[in-house]
Amino acid sequence: MLLLATLVQCCAGATPSAMICPCTASSNYWKVPHEINCSKILQPWTPKARLVELDIFRPNTIRYHNSATVCKIITQKVIYWVNFFGARNKDSVSTEKIVSPEECKQMIRHKTCAYGELAVVGTVVKTQNLLLIDWPTAPFSCCRNYGVTVTNCVSFKTSAYEYHGSSSVESPIGPLPGCQYEDDR
Repeated sequence: MLLLATLVQCCAGATPSAMICPCTASSNYWKVPHEINCSKILQPWTPKARLVELDIFRPNTIRYHNSATVCKIITQKVIYWVNFFGARNKDSVSTEKIVSPEECKQMIRHKTCAYGELAVVGTVVKTQNLLLIDWPTAPFSCCRNYGVTVTNCVSFKTSAYEYHGSSSVESPIGPLPGCQYEDDR
């Protein structure tokens, strides 16, 4: 233990001071005063400490926030049939159409879309086109597929976030690949 304490005192006294040289990088996390002389590789060592003031910066972690509106056009297609005994069966598929900025603006400003008038239902604004299935009767209309398709427009409020220097937009609705953080979009 005594040997370790002696070794620490001996080495601590012989350590030269650290060199700090200003950097010309495009983004600095610290700012070094200009009066530090970096022209010599090793500064003359003295046991006297010299006070140097540093300004230390952190990365910009401000999260920029805007309210946003999500616009969707959803088409539901249902294929249905009954068997010989009248048991009902159906398969359904939903697809989303890509909504252009112009279509979305029309949905927000005028409460209309190509598939009808939009009405406020809770926190959602949507068309109310119903998916009605007219079930066939067995056994005369059995064993054949029937189909019905309906399309609705939906819009609702959400938030969009982005960090300075980031290339992706975040939102509570999930990932938004390919979206750009722009005004009026």
